[in-house]
Amino acid sequence: MKIGSVQKNSQEEIRVTIQDYQGTELIDLRTYWQNSEGKWLPTRKGISLTCHVVADVINLLQRAAKKMQTQTKKKEDESLSDKDILEIIRRL
Repeated sequence: MKIGSVQKNSQEEIRVTIQDYQGTELIDLRTYWQNSEGKWLPTRKGISLTCHVVADVINLLQRAAKKMQTQTKKKEDESLSDKDILEIIRRL
């Protein structure tokens, strides 16, 4: 059962589905690619999770996203402003 998808790039998307594997329900995150006929096909790139670990994985993804945002903000804060660059050029 398809839950939804996120466009990865012009040729790929990540789909979230619920699958049954040998009597166990799994949440599957998988990359799909679009062939020349426009048909979406699954790749081997993906992961299947039991519902018991999904909350833990979501928590880790949120922590990773927050850390990336913090690092990006830190890099932006450390970069020179346009005013600083003009002042450096003026001094040359």
